[in-house]
This record gives sequence, structure tokens and C-alpha cells, in this order.
Amino acid sequence: MADINDNPVRKAANSGEETCKKAYYDVAIIGAGLAGLTLALQLKRARPATSILLIERGLFPRPEAAFKVGESSAEIGAFYLREIIGIRQHLEQEQLTKFGLRFFFTQQTNQDITRRVEAGRSLPSPVATYQLDRGRLENYLKEQAIVKGCDLWEGCKIREIEAGADAHYLGVSDQAGEKTAAARWLVDASGRGSVLKRRFGLKAEVEHNVNAAWFRLPEMIDIENWSDQPGWKERIIKGERWLSTNHLVGAGYWVWLIPLASGSISVGIVADEKIHPFESYNRLDRALDWLQKYEPQCYEAVKAQAEQVQDFKVQKHFALNALQVFSEERWAVTGEAGRFLDPLYSMGSDFIGISNTFITNLIYHDFNQDDLPGSAAFYDQIHAVTYDVFLQIYQHQYPLFGNAQVMLAKLVWDNSLYWGFVTLLFFNRKLADLGYMGTIYDLTGHLAALQRRMQALFRAWNELETTEYRDIFVDYLQLPILKELNQALTVKYSAGELRRRLERNVALLDQLAAALFYRAARSVAEIPPGQPVNPLALSLNRQEWEKEGLFAGEEAVIPSPELLKELELIWLERYPEPRNEAELSLMQKIEI
Repeated sequence: MADINDNPVRKAANSGEETCKKAYYDVAIIGAGLAGLTLALQLKRARPATSILLIERGLFPRPEAAFKVGESSAEIGAFYLREIIGIRQHLEQEQLTKFGLRFFFTQQTNQDITRRVEAGRSLPSPVATYQLDRGRLENYLKEQAIVKGCDLWEGCKIREIEAGADAHYLGVSDQAGEKTAAARWLVDASGRGSVLKRRFGLKAEVEHNVNAAWFRLPEMIDIENWSDQPGWKERIIKGERWLSTNHLVGAGYWVWLIPLASGSISVGIVADEKIHPFESYNRLDRALDWLQKYEPQCYEAVKAQAEQVQDFKVQKHFALNALQVFSEERWAVTGEAGRFLDPLYSMGSDFIGISNTFITNLIYHDFNQDDLPGSAAFYDQIHAVTYDVFLQIYQHQYPLFGNAQVMLAKLVWDNSLYWGFVTLLFFNRKLADLGYMGTIYDLTGHLAALQRRMQALFRAWNELETTEYRDIFVDYLQLPILKELNQALTVKYSAGELRRRLERNVALLDQLAAALFYRAARSVAEIPPGQPVNPLALSLNRQEWEKEGLFAGEEAVIPSPELLKELELIWLERYPEPRNEAELSLMQKIEI
């Protein structure tokens, strides 16, 4: 084996030449997209003296609109950008404030948007999220990184990487030739190029097999214009539908409509390979044919601009996993270069924020010589468990998407879990506090087990629930349990108060699980509302009930009468079938 000191990358970086001395950094980040740029800014906020090199394959400025997918943010990602990266003014003045997630479930041939069961907000949320023009955002972040003193090498390709005990060495080429750099820390934010994942053999298989195709159009598509029905328009008390991330949903697929501040609209198709093969929509002409078949109103709106399509891109096997993303050997992976879930709930920037916060803590403590042994492994475990908990939301669940009743229950559950635990921890800046996370290990283990039970319950329920509903609007976010969990995100808790709040939220989730089980089980047995059930033994297979102790054990809970009453909002059979236009108009806005 050759002496590693003979490596030209190391020899150049270790030479006494002035140009090479300047190429030694505290941190080298491969990739200057959303993940890499925000990490650089977060590091500079935590430790301004940190020297940072960003190595980017592409060039700036980025084009607006037709650049990258991942335009919609959820609460964690929005908080990360607004509060931790500190770009509130840009978000509020140069991007769009999002009007939440909105779902329209399949109703026959989807020719009339007003007949579809609609689930979404009628009022704005107290916790802001955003629709992001990624080109505009990354151009701004790049300028901020330069102002803060980061170096940026654009148009560069990584030729060679040598991971060392004292420093990591990189060989880079661009149009001007070749150059080298060395850094104490190396972070991969290269997106699906996954430089370190490939270099270190870190790829991990994930069963979740969905594909996507998307494109941008130059003129806004306002879903509000798809009907002149007054009652349908009046459902929204305050806010505008077009600012939502609108989801057109059917069995095995969903279509997104996301507005961009540049005036363009992003349109995407995401589908389960087993139900909607990728080849049926992986070219623009095929995607248009697919829309005409499954979402004809969307097709008509898109067709009017078909000659002006700004781009068309595809992605097979959207979900990604990794064996490891943080290392004690001072390297890390963030964003799509590591673990990525599914775009349904817009959690891509959530995981960027979580990963970058872990990495920032590791680097900060390393340079301050107060890092804890095994901290990288602990962060990796938290990251992997969080990934797995949220993967359950999507994996094997796409067949449910056409079932309005089951999906309404699932939306309530998914939001409750998201807001009630991980989001609350992140907002209170405790998710990266290793000491604190060690004190709530019992709660995280309980929720991980409960999540698996609930997502399996939804799959079984889908097989039993066959009624098709129409002409209904449900503002499920007006449920008191969801309003409480969302409002709690606006409160800053002490460590002790946060523990008590998390315990309360877990208890609420146990009750919610039992209450949803009562309704789901009606097809196989009538469970009395006062019957205690063990949320960790939920199943719609009656043969499993006694064996798994469904009605026994210390874990058994009884949902409160108040919660059972509240959940009537989402039981669609309570909405009578409208018999005429006057009655339909009266029914369009339904309140608790």
C-alpha cells in the first residue's frame, strides 16, 4: 500500500505554498444548496470565527421558479429558517406565507372540485410556514454566506477525497484547472449526488418506493377559479386557497400545486410504483395524459400553459436512507445526501434543520474541546429513530390516499404526532440537547411503538371502509386537540415544564389512538366507549385481541367523552347527503 503522504491532494494541502495555506478550513461543505448554505450560516451564528469553504458543482445566481423541488415548508423547517438561521425578513417579504396543507379526495372522475371531500384550514395558523422559491432563497442565502466570511468555490467537481485523522483532504477541479483543500470537518450536503454516502458505502435500502415528476408554469393556477359555486368559495373564512399546498389525492397518488413568489406555479405528481407505474408520467406528454385521466380539472388548467412549461424533472425512488450520517471522525451528512422521506407533508427542510443543528453542535463542541464521547453516535441514533417514526407515515400507505374517511383520521393522527413531540422539542431547542433527550427516552420509545401500531391500523381500516363521500368540507384543524398542540408551539417552556408538556401530549396521543380505534373497529366489533384499550396492542384482527392484551394491562386507556365528541367533526357519515342546491349551499361551511 502506498504511503498516504504520497497522495497529491495531501501533499498539495500540506505544502508551504501560500495558495495552499489559504485552502485549509475548519469546515468544508460539499454542496451549496439549501442544506449546505443554511449549515454554513448556522455555524457562523454559533461560532463566527469558524472558517468555512463551500464547494458547489453548479453556478450562481440560481434561476427563479424552475430550479429545485422542495418548495413547501412545514413547521420545523419554517422555524429553522426564521429563528435559527434568522432570515425572517426575507421569508416574509420575498417568499409567500403558506395557508397550510389542503387535501381534495377523489370523487368519481374528479370533474368537479366542489364535490370532493375537502380537508384544510378555514383560518390562518398561528405558526407561520412558507412557500419557497428555491432559486430566490438560495441566491439570498449565498449572499449572506459570503457576507459572513464563507468562501465559495463554484462550478467545481470533487475529484478525490481522503479522510484523515487530523484533517480531510479534497481534490477539486473547475474550468481553471485543479486545486486542493483541507479541513478539520467535512460535511456532505451534495444532495442526491451523495458524495460521502458513496465514498464510505453508507447507502441503506428503504422499502418506500414512490416516484415523482414535476414542472413549473409561468402563470399562477388558482384552484379557486375551478368553480363558481358560492357556498364552496365561502368555506374559507379568512385566507386564500391558492396559498395552500393543495393536494389532489387519489388511491396511490397525489398531485401538488404550490405557488411561488416569482409568480410561477409548481405542479407535481407523486405516486406509488405498484399502483401508478413511473413510465405512465415520466415525460411531459405522459404526465399530461396522466393528469387528463386522473385529475382532469388540473389538466385543463395546465394545458392552457403547456407550451410555456419552464422545466420538467423526474425522480425515481424518492425516499433515501443511510447507515450513518454523523461520525466521531469529524465528518457528517445532511439533506438529501443522507436520509430523505417523502414530500407529502413537506418535511424535507425539517430534516435539513434537524441534521444541521446536530452537526453545528458537534462542530461547536469539538472546537471548544467540550464534546461528549459518543455524541455523534447518539445524534445518529436520534436522527435514525426520528426518520423511522416519520417513515411509517408514508411507507405502504399510498393505497389509503383515495379513502377520505381513513385519511381524515390519519391527518389528525399525523399532525398530532408531529406537533406534539418532535416539533415541540425542536421549537424549544431540546432535540439536540443530549442530556435532555436522555431523560425522555421512555417517551420516545413509547411513541415509536405507538406509531407503528397506528399506521398498521389505518391500513387495515382502509380495507374495511368503502363508503365514498362527497360535498363535504372539514376544517379538521379546528379540532380542540390539534388547536391545543399547535398553540403549544408558540410557548417557551423550561426544561421541567417541557417534560410535563411532553408527558401530557403522549397521554393525549394514547387517548387519540384509542378513540380512533373505537371508530375503525366498528366494522369488526362494537367497542363500548368506556372500554379501556391498550394503545400498544391496537389491531383490527379480532383473533389478536386477547393474545396481545388489547383490553388489559397498565397501558390501557379510556378516551375522554370530550375527545370522542370532538372527533365527530371528522366522521363523514354525520354529514347528510345534500338533496338540492339550496341545501348544499347551507352545508358548505360546517363548524364544530
